[in-house]
Amino acid sequence: MKEGSGGFNIGFNLGQIATKEYFDYEVDDVKYPEGSVVAIFDMDTVVFPVVSVCDKTSVVVENSKGQTKEFKNRTKFKEWCKQKGKNFEDYSIQDKVVPEPLSHCLNSIKVSTERLAKEVGATHCEYYLGGSGNFRMDLPLPVRYKGTRASQRKPTHLKDAQNYVVNKLGAKKIKGIECDDFVSIRTIEVNKQKGVKGVLITSDKDALQTFSSLAYVYRQGVEYKLDNPLGKLWIQPNGDIKGTGLKFLLMQCLCTGDPTDGYIPTCFFNRKYGQKTYYKLVNDIDNVKELLTVVITKWKGLVGDSVTYMTWDDELVTKSWLELAELYWSCAFMSTEKNHRTTFEDVLKYYGVSYK
Repeated sequence: MKEGSGGFNIGFNLGQIATKEYFDYEVDDVKYPEGSVVAIFDMDTVVFPVVSVCDKTSVVVENSKGQTKEFKNRTKFKEWCKQKGKNFEDYSIQDKVVPEPLSHCLNSIKVSTERLAKEVGATHCEYYLGGSGNFRMDLPLPVRYKGTRASQRKPTHLKDAQNYVVNKLGAKKIKGIECDDFVSIRTIEVNKQKGVKGVLITSDKDALQTFSSLAYVYRQGVEYKLDNPLGKLWIQPNGDIKGTGLKFLLMQCLCTGDPTDGYIPTCFFNRKYGQKTYYKLVNDIDNVKELLTVVITKWKGLVGDSVTYMTWDDELVTKSWLELAELYWSCAFMSTEKNHRTTFEDVLKYYGVSYK
């Protein structure tokens, strides 16, 4: 097995601090021989879960008498207070973190990447990490994009693990856009090579909304072939709606949003509208033009001609229904080509949808 840059032999010397970052257009389109299977890793989705698990977290509470007790988390402590008839507010709380040895963490990353590469039958691997300058952080949303994550504690070994995959796997840090944007671009790019299969390896659900002529995504042990821009939806056993392609993307952009990333368009809706209603509205549609027409008609009915609101950085703005749709499209749409952002209006025009 070979990488796009560097060998697969992994030791535990961290090497130099990883500071070099790349714009998407600065990453070479490495060419592969026919018959190659190229695993394109979103290493953020590999590294972060591993380093998080390597931190054993708990809370230590102390009462007014100086007596202490340890709990797995605040929820468990509150449950104990309720059972014992204690007042939660009478205790001070300290977070406790005990990290596993760094070598354990790095070995887990090594094992995970090797296993995933083997599962997709990779002959070559490319590795990417998120860097600085995420354009979405400046979007004029009511709540800043991923703003809720700013106060969250970062795992102990995160920086060391990132340095490790840069120095030992040859991973590249991407700046200006998010890593999940770039790996989508790169996967499509590789699949355009004659006789070459590019497989995006990620745990991110957003990867499944990539709509292109051909892309492969390996997520949670399942390989998805994305060769239909329209995509499809399905109902999970727990009732959640999941999917692929434009059907799934538009659900995220113009219906449910993503509370984890901090964008929720429903705050502008004039009536209740959720994923199950969206599913009933679009599930049987069999062409992109009709899908877009139905969705924008519904969107205009939900938000009206325009909305006025205060942004996360205290600016009062007014946006038309289309400008608001563009804003939420920017939050969710994964890029499909380097140095270019396809707008929602671009898509409407391309499919001949009347919208003015």
